[in-house]
Amino acid sequence: MARSCSPVLLCLLLLLLLLPTPAAPSCTMSLGYKFTITPTGQPWCEMQGQVNGNTFLTYTCCIEKVNLFSVQGMKLNASEAWNQQGVRLKTVMEDFRKKLLDIKTNNAIPIDPVFLQVSMTCEKNDNVFTNSFWNMGFNGTISLHLDSKNKNWTVLRPEGTQLKNTLASERAMTDLLVKTSTWDCREWLTHVFCAKDETLNTKAAVSKTTRRTPITAIIPVILACSIVIGIIAAPTTATATVRCKATAKMTFTAIILVILACSVTVGILCVSLQSQKMLLRSSWGCGLQLFTC
Repeated sequence: MARSCSPVLLCLLLLLLLLPTPAAPSCTMSLGYKFTITPTGQPWCEMQGQVNGNTFLTYTCCIEKVNLFSVQGMKLNASEAWNQQGVRLKTVMEDFRKKLLDIKTNNAIPIDPVFLQVSMTCEKNDNVFTNSFWNMGFNGTISLHLDSKNKNWTVLRPEGTQLKNTLASERAMTDLLVKTSTWDCREWLTHVFCAKDETLNTKAAVSKTTRRTPITAIIPVILACSIVIGIIAAPTTATATVRCKATAKMTFTAIILVILACSVTVGILCVSLQSQKMLLRSSWGCGLQLFTC
């Protein structure tokens, strides 16, 4: 009896080992800032800061009004976060205001009143920074895109040409934009928001639910079961041949148990695969909204 049961236990152990195991949660973060600048108005600028689509600060120039909100995943409170970022962000807004005044003075944009909307975004997945860029446009329309990684400007609308010429003509301005999005923004994201080994509530992230793909796990499961079934079914000694009637019944029972275990395991793996597909489909359209009109 013991000899016929041990292969069954071995097969069940193999099935457990081959089942997909949960992967460690990832930390996917997006940090973005939206600026609205009206050079001749009061207040002349407004700013909104968002982490994973959740607003953690709003700021209004001139009256120096700052509204701070706590967001899940922040290692520092909102006030400390603003103290680290405020000076740099104010410098960026001041420089954009000067450039917008130059454009307005030269009548390069035949729109009145003119207000500039700018958004900056940097993204991080676990410990890898994946993206950083700027979007800019007049009166609610995105006209210009800057990829901070390769310093590549992309004109999206005709009025973006003048904006590009104004910003890209001065190296100091380009360097400020690149440094703020590729260095400062990433530092803020690392030291202020994304705590090490902490699971965060993120709208843009699709977590990895298994270490291996269910399709690739099914094949070794079936193979292992086939091998064990063969071991159970094959008589290995003369004694097993003599006592054929007694062992046949036990062997048949063991084979049924193994087939049942294999079927249940394959079913679990298929359900896991379907769940993963549904999760991926539901993730489309999610993410940080980088620029709104």
